[in-house]
Amino acid sequence: MFETNWRADMQDVSAAINETMGEPVTITPATRKPNFQSTPDFARSASAIAVFSWKSRSIFKEQTGKNGHAGPLMEVESREPTFSFTTSQLPFPLWPGYRIARCAGHVFEITAVEPDGVARTVVHVVQLGRPPAIG
Repeated sequence: MFETNWRADMQDVSAAINETMGEPVTITPATRKPNFQSTPDFARSASAIAVFSWKSRSIFKEQTGKNGHAGPLMEVESREPTFSFTTSQLPFPLWPGYRIARCAGHVFEITAVEPDGVARTVVHVVQLGRPPAIG
């Protein structure tokens, strides 16, 4: 028959994903005001384990001709950074404007948060600044 502990089993799968591909990150809450950038609250920062990935996506753009006239569509490949967390292990709910810092020094700002429908939370982010120099 059907397994009655399906959600518990999915939590185990999520823990295995963290053990295999996870890395420690620091989440910093931020306050948001209309028409202003978010202000990070470093006193409330917390650590968590997340899986970082670059998701590829296709964008269609119009090619412009010599006289500024639109030409045929052109497909451009792009990539979008995302983090994935085990929902039950998040220190607090995540909101747009919060910041996530990787151990390598890369800092990202959350733009959207969505559940995956099972046991993880997917966070869409944008990178703030340039990555630190290696060496």
